[in-house]
Amino acid sequence: MNDVAQRASRIRELVSQSFALLALLAVVARQQLIERNAVVDFDIWWHLRVGRWITENFAVPRTGLFSRTVSDRAWVAYSWGFEVLLARAEHWFGLPGVMLICVAMVMMVVFALFWMLLRLSGQFWTAILLAAIGMWAIYHNTAPRPILFSMAFFCVMLALILDANRTARIEPLYLLPPIFLLWSNIHIQFIYGLFLITLFLGVNVAEYILKKSGERLPYLMERETMLPLRRLAVVYMACILATLIGPYSFRLYGVVLEYAHSQVAYQSITELQALSFRTSAHYIQLLLVAAGFFALGRSRKGVDLFKLALLTIATVVAFRTTRDAWFVCIPCLAVIAEQCAPEQREAPAPVLQRTVEFVAAIVMLVLLGRVYDVNDASLKQTMALRLPVHSAEYINANHLPGPLYNTLNFGGYLIWWMPNYPVSIDGRNDLYGDEIDSRYWNSLRGFPEWRLDPDIESANTLLLDRQFPLVDAIYNDPRFRLVHTDECGAVFVRIRGGADASKSPAGEKK
Repeated sequence: MNDVAQRASRIRELVSQSFALLALLAVVARQQLIERNAVVDFDIWWHLRVGRWITENFAVPRTGLFSRTVSDRAWVAYSWGFEVLLARAEHWFGLPGVMLICVAMVMMVVFALFWMLLRLSGQFWTAILLAAIGMWAIYHNTAPRPILFSMAFFCVMLALILDANRTARIEPLYLLPPIFLLWSNIHIQFIYGLFLITLFLGVNVAEYILKKSGERLPYLMERETMLPLRRLAVVYMACILATLIGPYSFRLYGVVLEYAHSQVAYQSITELQALSFRTSAHYIQLLLVAAGFFALGRSRKGVDLFKLALLTIATVVAFRTTRDAWFVCIPCLAVIAEQCAPEQREAPAPVLQRTVEFVAAIVMLVLLGRVYDVNDASLKQTMALRLPVHSAEYINANHLPGPLYNTLNFGGYLIWWMPNYPVSIDGRNDLYGDEIDSRYWNSLRGFPEWRLDPDIESANTLLLDRQFPLVDAIYNDPRFRLVHTDECGAVFVRIRGGADASKSPAGEKK
């Protein structure tokens, strides 16, 4: 009778755990469906166009496709794997397919974070609580971009490394090279994963040297059993070699160097700037960092040198750039989870339970898509509020003359919806470089130098974001005429053969 009661209790516990996990996934998915980030994001559209080009040509781009200003410049589509996935979703299911695949990617991050925390803490409810707090802190990082894969891969990788660190078993690390093979063909931030394994190897070498020399640093944890350095070095080299297997191979590292030397984008684009502490998520991030260092220092065995170095470096990187908040939040959550782990860990959930949860999550996503009207008509209506949908239709319908000048936020959308009009700039910062970016931002802000901007001087049609000062400057310039506006965009054409008395179809600025 006791066995029956225990079995019934275990089943109730597993069911309640499944419902809790699905509830967390549902909350995140619902928020994504309400905000509809996947179709109003400025960069998603050029990713789609690149993905379609790859599938149509069975090749990857080597130059600045779709741009009129840097069409001959070398370019690496380092997210080509993500772009092909996105293009296939759009090809098979249209805009709803794009929406649902992007929401599924965010759910993937939630599950990867939960899985890491469960593996490290050994307690379901601790893991689910920390995962909820973590998603609150990094939710602003969940734009529908390949960075979502970086976040998920980083969670899996960190869990495997900390597991090997705790148990002195190197076998979990054998999964790292295949992870890097996928990661390096999906997103450039695989470099964060390489940093992680490099740091881990470096700390193990340092600890080995200290142990051999008989030196002992106060307050640092001293391991009784260490990982075999030779095998760890082999795993490390295999990870590096895995990143070279792909259409771009070593050229990926050139992109990393390009980003490292970039300056203008980090000064002008909000998500690339430091935390502003204008939202609750920024304060949660700060509290997580404090809690992570506190948990690290509270260990009775001494401070783990690897975790200390990781949290320190990750804090510097993440507080410098809002987009990289996840890079410190995930390690802090991992350290807290390990500190919460009891001596006796819970038995892992049956494979059947995780399989049922996966299927239930997919079904739930489809049902939520129907509840929140994820269809072509409603998505296009949402897009029109933030993207120049009607302005693009006007330019196409009236065959306005090129070349085109556009604002950066609109570039990705125009690449997708107006392929006959190569853009002057878009969200591919690594393609355009600091010189063009600096000139663009000075013009957009209405600085006097805009009159000398060669991209504007060579354009016959301009599609601008109405919120920027350049719109007023162009409107008051007799060389241009306002011909159309919509919810967010303004279309100007260059006047040929003399000035026009009217500045807009209605004779006044709209």
